[in-house]
Amino acid sequence: MKFIYLILFFIYSTTASAQLLKWSKDTLLTWNDFKVFVDTGKFEAISYLSMTYEYRYSVIDGVYKAKFKISHTFDPSKSTTIVSKQTSYLLKHEQTHFDIAEYFARQLRFELESYTYTKNIKDEIIKIYKRVDGEREKMQNLYDSQSKNGRDVNLKKKWEDFVANLLIKNYPLDELLRPGMVPNG
Repeated sequence: MKFIYLILFFIYSTTASAQLLKWSKDTLLTWNDFKVFVDTGKFEAISYLSMTYEYRYSVIDGVYKAKFKISHTFDPSKSTTIVSKQTSYLLKHEQTHFDIAEYFARQLRFELESYTYTKNIKDEIIKIYKRVDGEREKMQNLYDSQSKNGRDVNLKKKWEDFVANLLIKNYPLDELLRPGMVPNG
């Protein structure tokens, strides 16, 4: 019950893979989406998540304008599971990791698109990304820590409800970071 989060930066190019699953509110993960099977391991399932972005920018009369394309995906070919441990309960835990990552992909998009850039645009984009990604990593780890990797039924449910609410209301990241917003044990 662990996640791996891979960050890929693509500037002026795109990559496509028929295998990658994009997050959708209407499509939930299934055990058929996990293509790597192991007999034993430290974790019962590992979701391999990635976020990619592309951007282009222009400078008109000294004003920097950037356009972004951000994609968040689940990679079945790298996501593992112990078949004998597959349960709907565990799958929901992995779905919540996917949902947390989607929230942060949205936040990254918002922050990148609303920033006023200067001649240091590349560094500014990286700085924004690192800050948002750092908060994403903290939240993913907090979710696993507090829910004891999904074994604490009550906190797992609180987290599921909390993350579902995040995706509906799309709270800004600075509001999310206020004390009391994130479930705690």
